Amino acid sequence: MRKIEEAMNRAIYLSKNATIGNTKVMHTEGAGQHIVSVYLHGHMIAQRMNGEWSISLAGWNTPTTRSRLNGLLAVQSAARAKVYTVKGTVYLQVGTETREIDSSSWHKVN
Repeated sequence: MRKIEEAMNRAIYLSKNATIGNTKVMHTEGAGQHIVSVYLHGHMIAQRMNGEWSISLAGWNTPTTRSRLNGLLAVQSAARAKVYTVKGTVYLQVGTETREIDSSSWHKVN
């Protein structure tokens, strides 16, 4: 895991807002709940609400976007999820289930 991803996870764990290079972690309170949002180059790529993570490649199926999401999921997801690409097709693996995903859509990861 890259140092940026370690710092990102530390900021999430400590409930701190942080900007680490091209990655930003924001904590907000809304409607009585704590919301965590992760941005890469200004595009939201992950959000936790009600204890559930949702992720998106925000239309950018790049090694950096996948690395940030996988760094986040390695620490934050109990489901052992990961995002990967095979011959240009993006997949989300959650536990033993693997499915093809659209890089612009949001996907829940428990």
